[in-house]
Amino acid sequence: MGHMKGGRQSLRKRMQRGFTMVEVIVAIGMLTLVGLAAAQFAITAVHSSYAHQQRSIAVGLAESGMEQVQESVKGKDGNTIFSTLTSGMAKSQAQEALKTASDLNVIENAADTIDLGWSDTPSATAIQAKVETTDQQGKGTTYTVYTVVGKCYRLSTQASCLSAAKQGLVTTAGAVGSFKYVGQGNTAVEAASITDPTKFPTGPFNTGTAASQTYSPMVRVVVLVTWPDSQHQGKTCWYSTATILDGSNDDTLKTK
Repeated sequence: MGHMKGGRQSLRKRMQRGFTMVEVIVAIGMLTLVGLAAAQFAITAVHSSYAHQQRSIAVGLAESGMEQVQESVKGKDGNTIFSTLTSGMAKSQAQEALKTASDLNVIENAADTIDLGWSDTPSATAIQAKVETTDQQGKGTTYTVYTVVGKCYRLSTQASCLSAAKQGLVTTAGAVGSFKYVGQGNTAVEAASITDPTKFPTGPFNTGTAASQTYSPMVRVVVLVTWPDSQHQGKTCWYSTATILDGSNDDTLKTK
């Protein structure tokens, strides 16, 4: 009997040791899961922090770009704003900037809202349509700053500023209607000032009749900053700011 008692005690001890091992394994598993969750949380937090930092840099670049735009036309006559802002913009880069803004829906229905402008002899010292800059303090993110400048026309009875074609100034065949400047001795408006991407009307105009509505030429400016999405491979992040400048008045800045 003594032998059997000793056998039961030995079995009980082995079972106790077995349960202890299971508990240890379960505990290790739980700790591992908690550790993995904590690590994932930390990684997500780091990525979110970096994404926030990237956006902050982009916002700063966009605001700086718009400040440069407004400083460059400060004190200028309204009808020279367009030529000043497009003086550094090559055609190819201006078109790329507009396409990028359109593809990202930064500018919706571009054909209806803007007639793109550029210079045939762009200056290297003026505002450029496309500039790339790299963040030297972070992970070397490359930001692309696009500046889109174009013409649009605002009717005296409307708030929206639309392209020449959308306003009916140009026919589908490309012909420009007959218009005269208001307050300039009924001087005729050159068709090129409406159709040429390098030219701009010198002031408000209408058809010359008493009942005609007046079209005010405006300058639409969009500053767009793009950068690679650090959290989603192959995707692009962006931030933009925009303004509309009165192209016929030297002291009016109208922001949209």
